[in-house]
Amino acid sequence: MKIKSMLLFLTTVLVFTSVWANEIDQDLTRKIDIALKEISIIRPGMNRGDLEKILTTEGGLSNRFQRTFVYKKCPYIKVDVEFEWVQKPENLLIEDRKDSIHKISKPYLQYSITD
Repeated sequence: MKIKSMLLFLTTVLVFTSVWANEIDQDLTRKIDIALKEISIIRPGMNRGDLEKILTTEGGLSNRFQRTFVYKKCPYIKVDVEFEWVQKPENLLIEDRKDSIHKISKPYLQYSITD
């Protein structure tokens, strides 16, 4: 009885796994994998200039110390970033490529925001 139950369970798992695997868009999965790997390189302590090689700014409310960035290859993939200045700036409104990343969110999906 246990063997029949186990075989039924394994057959069910294999059928559902096979159906699920056929529904995966391999190209989309590969592209998202690339995006996540590129974004995961960005860490606290790096600077704004490093971040801007992979991401670009998005519209919406922001300031020098907090901004939403979008992945350059897909504006729906976003991260929220908090910065600290390396040297006290004369003008708090001007972003400096040397500003240090203090905190970065996990990537998330959201439609674009335009001003």
